[in-house]
Amino acid sequence: MLNNYYMERNLINPFADFPGDKKFTVFAVRFLNNSKDKITYNPMMSAMFEGNEKPIRPIDVTDFYMLLSEDPNVEARMKMIKKTAYDVQFVLQSKEQKEAILIFPAIDLSTKNVTLILKDMYFGFKWANLPFAFDVMKKKEN
Repeated sequence: MLNNYYMERNLINPFADFPGDKKFTVFAVRFLNNSKDKITYNPMMSAMFEGNEKPIRPIDVTDFYMLLSEDPNVEARMKMIKKTAYDVQFVLQSKEQKEAILIFPAIDLSTKNVTLILKDMYFGFKWANLPFAFDVMKKKEN
């Protein structure tokens, strides 16, 4: 599905053949501000939970420099990651939208479900945590 995400945008998937066979859990997240208030959000405050485990934080874009330090294509991969991944706090004014991916360490595939919480989102001066529950499905083999 991540390949489709990048193909639909005519971009190269920087996670394909990732060095060390490192895997990730990735969520495509789109914000559309239909309110009159601005929305303020720092994606690095998000958390993912596998069952009742401790929160797992997103991987910061700058962490990929270390993960890719031995890769001869580090610059091209980093360019795509920076272009498509949430990283720093942003503000959406009324009628604006933003779409990117949140990147987490790979989940344990024996996990039955995960919860993604978009924490500390501000709608004007009111804040909220937005939880989203997902069932983990095994990849279909061809």
